[in-house]
Amino acid sequence: ASASSDLDVEKLQSVHDRIMAQIDRGVELIHNMNRFSHTVDEAERDTDLNELIAILSVLGKRFADLKNVRFDVELSPASITVRCSPFRLLEAVFNVELAALSVMNADDLLRLSVIQQPGKAGIRASGCDFGELLEAGSLDNSKAILADIKGDLQLAKDGNSCQNLEIWLPATVISDVF
Repeated sequence: ASASSDLDVEKLQSVHDRIMAQIDRGVELIHNMNRFSHTVDEAERDTDLNELIAILSVLGKRFADLKNVRFDVELSPASITVRCSPFRLLEAVFNVELAALSVMNADDLLRLSVIQQPGKAGIRASGCDFGELLEAGSLDNSKAILADIKGDLQLAKDGNSCQNLEIWLPATVISDVF
């Protein structure tokens, strides 16, 4: 065979690698969509916040990618469980994510962290001034959802005078990692 008809092995490998990466991403998305769909199975149940945020990280990442915003999650080393409707909590946190993304710029970082204090557990959102979003009414839907599931939404200052947002629920089980 002539040199012009030889296969470019490097190019084929590159195409193969990109296709496999897309397949892996699709499998992960489908897996998490399945996990998400089961959050409506029960009106209320013990819900692991690490697992919930892991689901949201996959499903919510696409929205951050569309704005070129970096999206990160910080899970707790301990298993933290709250008794609530996992679907409603996901809905509230996802609304917080969308509100934050609406005011963020490319290369900003939106971080969701699983947090705990004695008797309560929650999720901290950082990356923009949530005080402004709260004043503008952008978080009213999340506040209403959280009130329905015995949760609370609070502002917390960080070292940069930015107001982070903390979502709190009564913790039912806080256990150390084995």
